[in-house]
Amino acid sequence: MSGEARRAHRSCARQARAGSRPHQLSGGERQRAGLARALMTSPGVLLVDEPTSALDRVRSAEAVRLIAEQTHERGTATVMVTHDTAIMEAADRVYEMVDGRLS
Repeated sequence: MSGEARRAHRSCARQARAGSRPHQLSGGERQRAGLARALMTSPGVLLVDEPTSALDRVRSAEAVRLIAEQTHERGTATVMVTHDTAIMEAADRVYEMVDGRLS
């Protein structure tokens, strides 16, 4: 595992109770573990659907900050879909879909 992958894993998984089985984790812990797994593969494109839906405000900010950092550090194209307008400030570009039209 590369240094970057270890850092991504530590950033997310330490909060997700490493060593626990999925059924033993809360929804937010499972979400953070999934994010760590996705970042460990160093993807060229990262598709993230509602990354903060099961997280409180503090953890939401941490997750979005980590996604933004990794996106910039690795040159990853990230598409994030969310209803949470509070996290949009971390995006480089924001598109809105209204009545099936992307603007």
